[in-house]
Amino acid sequence: MPTAIEDFWTHFDLCNGTPLDRENPDLAAYVAGYHDAPTEGVARCHWSEKSPHNLELMFMAMGDALTKTGDIELARVFYEGVSAVPGSES
Repeated sequence: MPTAIEDFWTHFDLCNGTPLDRENPDLAAYVAGYHDAPTEGVARCHWSEKSPHNLELMFMAMGDALTKTGDIELARVFYEGVSAVPGSES
């Protein structure tokens, strides 16, 4: 049975189009395409009027899940990724 963290990784991989490194994820490319028009099947991965801060929420939730497992350093990558998302300050 998949764990919540495995489900998060799957979500990020599908939205990014390529797998993220599980030990040292580079969120820059992921964030760079966030405001692009969504492609079919991955609308939940991009900014939209219905879900304008979707990515920030996903990064926070992944950080929280990783923190609960004790992986603080990897959680920090996702928490810091929130501020890299354009518009996150709003």
